[in-house]
Amino acid sequence: MIRPPETIIIGEQEWMSSNLDVNSFRNGLPIHHAVNEEEWEYAAKNHLPAYCLYENNQTLDLIFGKLYNYYAVINENGLAPANFKIPSINDWTDLAAHYGGLTEAGTHLKSIDCWESGTSDVSVLHELCLFNGYPGGLRYPLGYFDLANSNGFWWTINDYDLANAMGINLYYDDTMLLKRHYSKGSGFSVRCIKITAVS
Repeated sequence: MIRPPETIIIGEQEWMSSNLDVNSFRNGLPIHHAVNEEEWEYAAKNHLPAYCLYENNQTLDLIFGKLYNYYAVINENGLAPANFKIPSINDWTDLAAHYGGLTEAGTHLKSIDCWESGTSDVSVLHELCLFNGYPGGLRYPLGYFDLANSNGFWWTINDYDLANAMGINLYYDDTMLLKRHYSKGSGFSVRCIKITAVS
């Protein structure tokens, strides 16, 4: 029996308490594991779903979870576990509003550990880091990695144009939660949110 993901409640939202770390879709079909730069770039160029481990390091996978390209996020087989969904920009904006808005939320969403020293107030982090956002870095479409420990990137479900989709960013030296568009072939973390009943 598959255990349901652990969750946290922030305001009126229920989020998974850690980044997604699955290697198959909801229906059981495997997601391609890109084990080198060539495989990751091939998936990006051909719009194929793929995941990877940061720097192909199993230890980091246990901390940060996996990085997925956007083609995995939107695949019809379903990336999010049952009863969960990939959050929208609006879901993230509502989360930020609980912590004072986009300009301040970054401080409260970061995990206590793993982040490079920056502008975050550690006393605030110890009190309010329910979300526990780890700096899992990213993988660019050409296959190379950006630094972990300095930033965290998460996909939203929102498309931007044919080549790009919207992502959420936290940086070690910034209190903001940033919304930007990135190439769909990039590798980001994924944090799912519980589907709520519509009244």
